[in-house]
Amino acid sequence: MAVTLGMDRTALEKTCLEAAKNGIVAPANYNSPGQIVISGEKKAVEKALELAKAAGVKKVVPLTVSVPSHCSLMKHAGERRSRNFDEVTISDLRIPIVNNADAKFIRTAAELRPSLVRQISSSLYWEDSINGLTADGFDTFIEVGPGKVLSGLVKRIAKDAKVLNVENQKSMQDTLGVLGL
Repeated sequence: MAVTLGMDRTALEKTCLEAAKNGIVAPANYNSPGQIVISGEKKAVEKALELAKAAGVKKVVPLTVSVPSHCSLMKHAGERRSRNFDEVTISDLRIPIVNNADAKFIRTAAELRPSLVRQISSSLYWEDSINGLTADGFDTFIEVGPGKVLSGLVKRIAKDAKVLNVENQKSMQDTLGVLGL
């Protein structure tokens, strides 16, 4: 996997198609405008990065990861996950979620199961998810967990959004204060 910076979707998708002559490679994460992660077989990813550099990408950052997430190489892992889901009861959601594999609201167990399976081997559409949420009137986002990577991406996508982060007790209190709770 590798992060590409400064190349638009269409150009990077074409680059991946060209590089796929060397093996499997595809966009894995559409993170924000101009930031797209690619994933696949090492030789094909390297070729895609070479082609992207020749096409003027601003920067590439190879990622040190153990699996090529969000590409077709993970299809078998998704199938295993699907079998695991068959062993548990999943109910319709009381609060809808936006799954990044679909970039749309999911409300039912029938929608959730395949979406959770698909997200392992399909591209993730974070940018589209945030754009959809803001189009629906959402203007405040809270990242929960260590770090602020997703908060930074939201700021790049939805410049007018309020973005908060909760990673410890102090930031929880600060966030509650900002929200007036």
